[in-house]
Amino acid sequence: MKHLILLICFLTGYVFLFAQNDTMGNTSVTITSSYKPMMKSPVKITFSGTQLKSDTLKRISPYDIPAQNLYYRYQSINLSPLALQNDSILLQPDLSNYVKIGYGNYYTPYLNVGYGFKKNATYIVNSYLNYTASKGNVLNQDFSSLLFKTTGSYFFTKNELYSKVGVSRNQQYLYGYDHEQYSYDKMEVSHLFRNVSIAVGYRNTQTNTTQLNYNPNVALSLFSNKDSVQENTICVNVPVSKKINNQWSAGLNVAIDLTNYKNINHLLGSTSVKNNLFSIDPSVVYKYSISNIKVGALMAIDNGSFILMPNVKFEYPFLREKLIFHGGLSSTIEKNTYKNLTEINPYLTRLSTQTNTSKKEMYGGVKLNIGKHLAVNFLSGIVIYKNMPLFINDTTDVSKDYLFNLVNELQLHSFVSHLDLSYINKDKLIITGSITYNDYYHLTNNQHPWNLFPVELKMNIQWMPIKKIKLSSDVFSFSDSKYLQKGGVVQSNKGAVHLNASVDYQINKRVSSFINLNNIFGKNYERWHNYPVYGAGILGGIKCSF
Repeated sequence: MKHLILLICFLTGYVFLFAQNDTMGNTSVTITSSYKPMMKSPVKITFSGTQLKSDTLKRISPYDIPAQNLYYRYQSINLSPLALQNDSILLQPDLSNYVKIGYGNYYTPYLNVGYGFKKNATYIVNSYLNYTASKGNVLNQDFSSLLFKTTGSYFFTKNELYSKVGVSRNQQYLYGYDHEQYSYDKMEVSHLFRNVSIAVGYRNTQTNTTQLNYNPNVALSLFSNKDSVQENTICVNVPVSKKINNQWSAGLNVAIDLTNYKNINHLLGSTSVKNNLFSIDPSVVYKYSISNIKVGALMAIDNGSFILMPNVKFEYPFLREKLIFHGGLSSTIEKNTYKNLTEINPYLTRLSTQTNTSKKEMYGGVKLNIGKHLAVNFLSGIVIYKNMPLFINDTTDVSKDYLFNLVNELQLHSFVSHLDLSYINKDKLIITGSITYNDYYHLTNNQHPWNLFPVELKMNIQWMPIKKIKLSSDVFSFSDSKYLQKGGVVQSNKGAVHLNASVDYQINKRVSSFINLNNIFGKNYERWHNYPVYGAGILGGIKCSF
């Protein structure tokens, strides 16, 4: 946001001609110079924005700390070899279009392209292409990933019509079998995922006279696994909010999420599973002075079962908003489609049914701003999961223990503590990190929370010592987790520390070079049992902007 402070100095000059009849005769006035009124140059306020690295976590800004819930997302660590930071798809004008190409060990090609164009303030279109592949030291330890995504917006006077189209192809192989005892053809262990996604929405960009904000949108996903699984999902969201006065506001979100999952068996025929979720989420927000409270309820019909869960959130600042106490009771439903589950574990076998997870979080914590650059967010609470998906190796057939089956935990409790740290000094130095501790208990029908981490740590550092050089590093670590071995024997996966680093050098205005180091410690640890990750890797290349 830019503000122009205009100082207008209005100078008036006058020429007063006075004529008088006397014995002296006529009087004349000679103008020897002319006065030209001019406006003083306005003083402009220059803002220096800070760009943060894209992430699945919310950032905490030392200037404006948004309300946050606990980070209980059930996610696996991204172990893609030589993973690079994606360039933003929201391209900006002036040399923002680019081609990024590189190559690394493990026979790793890398291509990243971004292109965008716009017409004044009428419309804007951005496209993004990413491709990478690798070939590991273990037989069939290969993978490839292709992603193409386009976003577009058409702007009206007070509204925006936007759309997104994406196509992805991820080739995985089930290489986690005993290579000395068994031998499989490459096509037998192929796990090829394809997805086509389309989304369209319409939202207001300016506040109207009724103080009503809206953003109805529709999303379609066509997901498949080679020739054995087809899953189609359509999701309709209609979020609406209204500001009643300076203290009160109300919101409502209506969602319809329909999934049709088809399991294709060429010998026995195909089976179909429907996973439908309807939800209404009304809420009321009350703001008094510098504190606020939000009260709502989640009402849903989950595959025919009615669910009613409360949502309460509050914030109370102290010390001129440098210390904020916050907490509440948050309720959500996470849909366990085959697409969502394979994003967690790509070695998952086909499903026979689908069950969604309801989650209640009772939490409290503090947000703290220390100085101008450091922000801290600490949360602690209890989470109750119902129908929690867990992954275990197929122990019914020792020749197929490279596949993971899905088991449903009817109810699972967890005591969670989470700490976020953020240090931001313009764009010179950015340090963000988080640590999460989970103490799982009260399992109903499983002996252990299979393949869930008790402790997770993530950290990212970006440093620009001089204008042409950017250094970055990220580290993630997790503790031991339990898994089932052949014969139903309980074992522990050892924890690991994964360290990456990269260097970017700006050669000139249009060309830069980069070097990425992945898994610097070179540990072939296992996130999923029987699947060792790639060792130390290096990738280098150039980026051309136009």
